[in-house]
Amino acid sequence: MQTRNSGRSLIEPLESRQLLSGSDLGLGGWLLNHLPSPDAAVKADLAKIKTDQAKLLADEKALLPTLQADRQAIDAAIKAMAPKLAPLQTTLKNDITKWQTTIFSDFTAIRTDRGNATKETADLAKLKADLTSAATALKADRTAITNLISNDPGVIAANTKLANDSKTLTADKATLAADYTQLQKDLKAQYGSKI
Repeated sequence: MQTRNSGRSLIEPLESRQLLSGSDLGLGGWLLNHLPSPDAAVKADLAKIKTDQAKLLADEKALLPTLQADRQAIDAAIKAMAPKLAPLQTTLKNDITKWQTTIFSDFTAIRTDRGNATKETADLAKLKADLTSAATALKADRTAITNLISNDPGVIAANTKLANDSKTLTADKATLAADYTQLQKDLKAQYGSKI
């Protein structure tokens, strides 16, 4: 850089710079350039994957309104259970509050009794017991809610309809999974340990 103004720029240009690609640092391109082109089996696998992906997308698009209606039916069936669910949800909410208060008290006792080894040991044992009891109680509350919903005839019927309406998509996804498995086998057969 120049210090005087003699009609020239005060800043000199830097050398030209090249940046590396951020995608794969060129390894993918190198690998593809050094492997033989795919054989007929691999090409067939890739074509089948492309076709099956297109089928999955088309089926998803076609079934979208039906599946949305099925999910709305499930939501409606659960909302219809509100009178049965309300007491269980209240129990869960009350238990959460009860156990939060209890555990907060346990932590307060631990802080208060800091330095007294006997009391700290007893406080920690109480905290551990309370955490176990809280987990058991809250799990039981949630299980009661889940079981009520899962065993409701309206919810069962709506879930069954959703499952039946989704069979085409499930089959499409299974086909694609098989396609990818076959592609892996064919790639390994062609390239062996090169990939």
